[in-house]
Amino acid sequence: LKCHVRVNFVELEWQVPDWPEGKDLGRKIAAFEIWRATITPSERNCPGCPKKFSYIGMVDLSYPYPAHMIGKKILWKDLGVRIGNQYFYRVITVDNEGNESLISNTTVANVSYPPVAPKITEAVATHDGINLVWEDPEKRVDGENDLRPRRYVLYKKTDGKEWKPVFARPIEEKSFLDRKVEPGKTYEYKVRTEAYEEGTPTLSDFSNIVRVMALELPPPAPPDTVWVLPSKNGVGIYWLQSEVGKHQVKYNVYRKTESGEIVRLTEKPISKTTFLDKNVEVNRLYKYAVTVVRMGKKPTEGPYSKWVEIRFVPL
Repeated sequence: LKCHVRVNFVELEWQVPDWPEGKDLGRKIAAFEIWRATITPSERNCPGCPKKFSYIGMVDLSYPYPAHMIGKKILWKDLGVRIGNQYFYRVITVDNEGNESLISNTTVANVSYPPVAPKITEAVATHDGINLVWEDPEKRVDGENDLRPRRYVLYKKTDGKEWKPVFARPIEEKSFLDRKVEPGKTYEYKVRTEAYEEGTPTLSDFSNIVRVMALELPPPAPPDTVWVLPSKNGVGIYWLQSEVGKHQVKYNVYRKTESGEIVRLTEKPISKTTFLDKNVEVNRLYKYAVTVVRMGKKPTEGPYSKWVEIRFVPL
């Protein structure tokens, strides 16, 4: 069980556990009781005093509303909270025979004024990804300066998909370069602030939403260096491997004759950085070039390298 302090409410989150294997066959979890203890500001100076828990609600798995279920995850809002109070929560499972059994951990929420939402001020697509920058006014919603430690949760979605957090944990930085984007695809982003008080995060509203299309990648550049050498079996073409980051590349080899005709020698792109052209005639002039092919759903071929020429005389 964990909690999140939102604007005007506390959100509880927990998972539906599996019934212990081999125990009480036929019984299953049917509902959850939610219990809460309230500590007012005047009572906080007695941390060792016993806490009086009271029943405040139930989530019936057959009809969980007003709770929200995502798979086995349950989200439930406690709307009856007040600024300045501290709340302790427990959840107790109820089986299909009405028996209370498993008790969750106890989680604590320090309810305070939420931070003002941040604002995304920059969302720019580059060939490295989508660069995002946001500003934090560092104010509480009541207008006071907010000096609490803070972190940020960035969310992302594409058309037809749900919002998902970009990071496994909130970050302290106010910028992020999203490299996990597909060329030509549109993405939406929003961010919110987590301000921490006595270990409890209080979340802001969401920022503005920005919508950005990732850039199409430019054609891959050709190899910088290509050279040719004669052999007894033909002309050997050689080149240096291209540096293209995370993308897989292969190569095509082309030949140009004295008439100007260009022929692709590779039936399909190859991974090696050498190729032997056996279909050559003695004492004839040939020119060769290499292209880089970026592999993927839509392979993209770049321009020719510089043409290098050789008059074939076998060794």
